[in-house]
Amino acid sequence: CGMLAQTQISRGVTQGGYAIFNAQIAYRFNKHVDASLQLNNIFNRDYYVRPPGNFFSVFGDKRNVMLTVRSDF
Repeated sequence: CGMLAQTQISRGVTQGGYAIFNAQIAYRFNKHVDASLQLNNIFNRDYYVRPPGNFFSVFGDKRNVMLTVRSDF
């Protein structure tokens, strides 16, 4: 589990503080294969990574899931 938090920030627009929560689980099937599932922005919070200012703004990622399977032979 993880959390990204930021306090209020102002760059032409004021964005209040926020927290983004992530979680990950993993399972090893055998000595050669394992998998992990990661869920980011669990509560689907809207936020700016870079609030609007003089040049450009960047929205944070919406809720997303990533499945990774690794094999070693």
